[in-house]
Amino acid sequence: MKRLLAILLLLSLVLVCGCALQDDQSLDLIENDEYRLQAVNDTGDSIRGFGYEWYRDDELILTGQCTAHDGGFLEPDDLISETLKLTELGGEGHYALRIYVLDRNSADYCEQTFEIDLTGGMLIRLIISGSKGAYCAKITS
Repeated sequence: MKRLLAILLLLSLVLVCGCALQDDQSLDLIENDEYRLQAVNDTGDSIRGFGYEWYRDDELILTGQCTAHDGGFLEPDDLISETLKLTELGGEGHYALRIYVLDRNSADYCEQTFEIDLTGGMLIRLIISGSKGAYCAKITS
C-alpha cells in the first residue's frame, strides 16, 4: 500500500510540473491561447532552473518557476521550457518579464527586465548565463 501511494505521489508531482527538459528544440505546437518560455543553461554550471515574474503597468500579474521535473539539475546546454495559458496573464498585451536563476542554494535575479508584446502562440527563447551574483538572461529569436 505504501509503495502504491509513493508511486501515485510521484506521478502526481510529474503531472503537476509544467516544465519539460528537452533534448532538442522540438516540442508540441504552441496553441493560439498559449505562449512558451524556453531557456537554455549557458552558465557553465548545474542549476535547478529559472523563475519568472510577469508585470503589467508595474503590477505583478503572475509568478512561477520552471525546474527539472525530477528535482535534479539542468546541466550546461540543457534546454527547459514551460507552456502557459494567456488567460493566466489576462490575455495578449504589453508586459514586463523578469527572470531569476535557481542555482544550487538560492534564487538570484538577472539584471535585465524585458518588455514584451505578448501574443498567442509566441515562443520566448532565453539564454541564461553568468554566475552567482551576476546572472543574466537574453532573449534570442
